[in-house]
Amino acid sequence: MRGSASRLNQRENANFLTYTSRPESHHFSSWMIDGIEAFLKVHPDREWLQSILPHLAAHQQVWDTLFTVTDLQAKTARMYKFLDLYDGMEFSLSTVLGLIESDDAYGLYTVDNWRNYYLGWETTDNAAQSPHAKRYPKAYRNGYPDFYIVRPTLNAYAYANLRSLSNLYNLMHSNFADLEAKTQATKYKIKAEEIQRKILDVLWNEEDQFFYSYTAGDNKFGARDFESRVRESVGYTPWYFNMIPFSDNEKYEKAWEMFASEKGFFNTGGMTTAEQQHPYYNEQAYAWNGRGWPFQNSVVYKAYANYLRNYKTPVTEHDRQLLYNYVRKLVATHGEKPNIGEWYIPSERGTFGGEKDYFHSTFPDIIIEDLLGFKALHQDLFILQPLLPENTWSHFYLGNIAYHGRTIDIIWKKDWDLQKEGNQSELRIWVDGRLAKTSDRLTDEIVVEMPPDKGLPTRNSSVRK
Repeated sequence: MRGSASRLNQRENANFLTYTSRPESHHFSSWMIDGIEAFLKVHPDREWLQSILPHLAAHQQVWDTLFTVTDLQAKTARMYKFLDLYDGMEFSLSTVLGLIESDDAYGLYTVDNWRNYYLGWETTDNAAQSPHAKRYPKAYRNGYPDFYIVRPTLNAYAYANLRSLSNLYNLMHSNFADLEAKTQATKYKIKAEEIQRKILDVLWNEEDQFFYSYTAGDNKFGARDFESRVRESVGYTPWYFNMIPFSDNEKYEKAWEMFASEKGFFNTGGMTTAEQQHPYYNEQAYAWNGRGWPFQNSVVYKAYANYLRNYKTPVTEHDRQLLYNYVRKLVATHGEKPNIGEWYIPSERGTFGGEKDYFHSTFPDIIIEDLLGFKALHQDLFILQPLLPENTWSHFYLGNIAYHGRTIDIIWKKDWDLQKEGNQSELRIWVDGRLAKTSDRLTDEIVVEMPPDKGLPTRNSSVRK
């Protein structure tokens, strides 16, 4: 946020050549400001927040300045745009549909031949040698089209960053009685709500019941404001940030039917990145046309967990089992010698391919927050709400969690006393070794306030070894 990455321009070489100069911190799309707020919910630090906050605002300003649609008459006006490459998804079907729709510079791409030009880095070499690339050199970068897309990803990330800026400035106001911080909090809240409305109004397709991508309304070359009607897993990103108003849940929740469907994203080895019923689906290509990527698992599994906890009523065992099945497949993909590789083939029960130790997922977070339901807050408390199916695990231990300067231990067991028969199911939560809360139901929402440092039984006196 304030080191060299915020000042030095991103590298320019064969794969990362760009016409838009920007710092390394904006090389790829991200929701880093939201991530910093999440970190501060676990490890509060008022002084550090005060020092870093101006740099967070400057970070967002780069996105606002360089990567929003500037044509105010466009349907996608003021929305955020990016290339597939810099969204970390080098080749997507939504961009393919936009290129096929385009004429002139991108008349190269047709229904019959697009695979020769936009399905992996070796195909961009073909595009670089085409007459179109020679006639329109500015439309291509070594054969890669300079073709911007307005996707649910970067727009949801922007919403999250703006919302977090508002939250963090509110913390500044409450911590330091800073009146200017209150003004800033209001400003960023309004901006977050504006992009939220645009995403819900523009990117949602009521007929197909899904969030789609559009081509940018100010593209220099190619189709503008074209809706790419293909369901891609990126369409679930709004739920990652709880962007859907609870009162509108019924309007949007049908999108999750595709998450459980073999026509959609459900496959033998894990989630696909494009709907399998689409004629262009391809999991063998080094692309986001279907092949699985652990980065996308991280986004969609949290989105689904948020949907279950914050929107769906009631949550059924089938709902919990679907999440668990997806997570279990991801665990298996890590292999006998654990690694977080680059990609996997969804139709196979295999291990990750590509680069090893890619650290391309938030796997610990999938377990701790999404499956087991540990939710951190700015207040001196936390919430626990597991989404495990009732009879899947007889026990689990989630412990030694450093939180607000305290240590949290959580144990679920069905046999607390081996000398007794019958089901003794109970969830027990300790704070600094003292029993703070119990529940005989695994799936209840439990709010745990930090207890005072006295008067409660210690863990050693409560747990039979």
